[in-house]
Amino acid sequence: MAQARIQIRRATSDDAAAISALTSRLALRHIVPDCSAAGAARLLASMDAAATGTRLRGDHRAWVAIDAEVHALVAILVLRPPHHLYHLFVADDWQGRGLARRLWAQARTVLLAEGVGMVTVNAARGAVPAYKKLGFHRHGQATGDNDIPSLPMQWLAADHAGGQCPRAAGPDQGDCADCPRWSAAVTERALRSTSSNRVGLGACSMYTGTTGRDRRSGGAYT
Repeated sequence: MAQARIQIRRATSDDAAAISALTSRLALRHIVPDCSAAGAARLLASMDAAATGTRLRGDHRAWVAIDAEVHALVAILVLRPPHHLYHLFVADDWQGRGLARRLWAQARTVLLAEGVGMVTVNAARGAVPAYKKLGFHRHGQATGDNDIPSLPMQWLAADHAGGQCPRAAGPDQGDCADCPRWSAAVTERALRSTSSNRVGLGACSMYTGTTGRDRRSGGAYT
């Protein structure tokens, strides 16, 4: 099976060139068409190998998915402090195979173990449905920061306590249908921290596209 070829591991600065190539290629296809010329230039500059390496050597944490058969990097997820989903990109050929969900599960497990109760993301227009399937919900009005349109969204651990999302009976019914259910111990730890994490988390001007059933979203942005 193709999934057996995939190895997920933490990224290092040695991955900077490959990450830059993937994110830049997907941004050109899926994000740049919605940007102004100035916004597109700023976006692509933030994704070059030098900028990517600086983030990886700094305080950003990242996970990559590697196709072991051809030794190619096919997906990337980056977290920016304190708890912001900065990048989530999946190569076009691998979209729809659950790689975004697997990367998000890796990052989320680490965050919940640290007691994090909320994660934010600024989603590209085409990525919103896919983020909803990962358990994120709209949080604020669409913006055009840096001439790049995005929609602020957030994921709350409290929404997934007890095996049933309380939003399921509301207007966002079905958004969380595929969300994994966390163990009582992990959920309890996350819930204890939610109140302290709800405030003070500024949004960045970063897109994040993802995989899933909506294949219009190829990548992410800051």
